[in-house]
Amino acid sequence: MTRWVLVSTALLLGCGDEIVELPRDAARPLAAPPIAAAEHATAPKADATPIPDTPVVGPVPAADVSATSQRDLDRVVTPMLHGRALAHGVYQARFGPSSSTGQPTAIVLTRSATPSGPSTLGGFAVSGRTRFELPILHDGDALHSVAAIMFRDVDDDPDREVIVVVSYRDEDPAAPPFFSNVVLDWDVPQARFVRRERLEGELEAMRTAGEVAAHLRRLNPP
Repeated sequence: MTRWVLVSTALLLGCGDEIVELPRDAARPLAAPPIAAAEHATAPKADATPIPDTPVVGPVPAADVSATSQRDLDRVVTPMLHGRALAHGVYQARFGPSSSTGQPTAIVLTRSATPSGPSTLGGFAVSGRTRFELPILHDGDALHSVAAIMFRDVDDDPDREVIVVVSYRDEDPAAPPFFSNVVLDWDVPQARFVRRERLEGELEAMRTAGEVAAHLRRLNPP
């Protein structure tokens, strides 16, 4: 089984050999708290200075998974935002388009405020300075926050998939946010990212990265 990594903009915590990083903000449910700190910390305005590299405390991530450098944020990612803001820290690994570009692939999750309403989740990938669009990541729901991004091999191919642990605002302002998590896979024949709806259905309402990880371990025990 391919080694896997959890990434977040929170400080990195060591949790055994298998988990390299555990996102602090994803380790607790968003039952009905104030807006998650990560929503502000990782969502600068499009014309603001991009977020700095995530400070590392404890174990260093696997060599092929890392925060995208500040230089690449400035020179590559920011010009591609086109008025959108970052919804989460930008991380990169060798998977998906890397097989053809030879370069790490960065996942860029964005948020956009519509003129008449709240923000929505979107995103794209960048590999070798080439932009790869992600499929639609929401169903018209208003974004609350992206709790974590998980890189994990969840199917029969040797490549990793991307799991986004994300919450949305309920139509009832008094109701707590709800989760509707996303699983992205790189479709080699079509050279594009696609969503894996069956697995999304299994992970949809899980509220923390720990819950997701435990479920995936049950599906693929060591």
